[in-house]
Amino acid sequence: MKKKLFLKLGLVTTLFFSSMPLIQCTFPNQKNDNDHAANEQNATKNKEVFLNENSLVLNQKEYLFSNSLQANHATEVKLKSVNDGDTAQFINLNNQNQSNKYRFFGIDTPETRIRINNRFENTKGLQYKYGKLATNFTKNYLEQAKRIWVIPQVTKSFGKKKEPQNIYDRYQRIIAIIVLLTNQNNLICLNKELVDNGYSKVYYISLNKKNPYYTENDNYYW
Repeated sequence: MKKKLFLKLGLVTTLFFSSMPLIQCTFPNQKNDNDHAANEQNATKNKEVFLNENSLVLNQKEYLFSNSLQANHATEVKLKSVNDGDTAQFINLNNQNQSNKYRFFGIDTPETRIRINNRFENTKGLQYKYGKLATNFTKNYLEQAKRIWVIPQVTKSFGKKKEPQNIYDRYQRIIAIIVLLTNQNNLICLNKELVDNGYSKVYYISLNKKNPYYTENDNYYW
């Protein structure tokens, strides 16, 4: 009786595992024929972000390329430095003399430094720990990126520079969506990646026109 039972169990187990689909694992450094055949135009397309000849498209909204910084236009830049998880400095590729600090639009990562008595000091405990994690996440993505674009966003005239469409905050940082082409030829919105991976919360953004952080670009809410 026991022998028959073991035979039946063995048969069921064999049938179960033989019917399971094979799972193919691909590691970041592993290359295949598709990787070599891919190019920037077709390897970066997905339902959220993709690259056209004259524009970037995020969530079905088109942002035309521009050599100069304009609201809701994409300008290609290169990294100068990373301040923290949601702030970095970039140089305009079309104007090497133009270097600006950028605050990533619509998100907020934990602070690693705060001002106390007109002097900056490191934060402490969990705030510092997770602030450093967010900073490293942003730094790794930006330092390894093949290409980077900024898409400035209109603010409610916090900045001292009173352009018709103000793209600065009260600290004279340009508020922007950050898009990059990774070294795996994937186009991503860095703002969204920080939120999706738990390094940031959605903040400083509102559809309420009376709110100081109101933005008319409702396409960004996806």
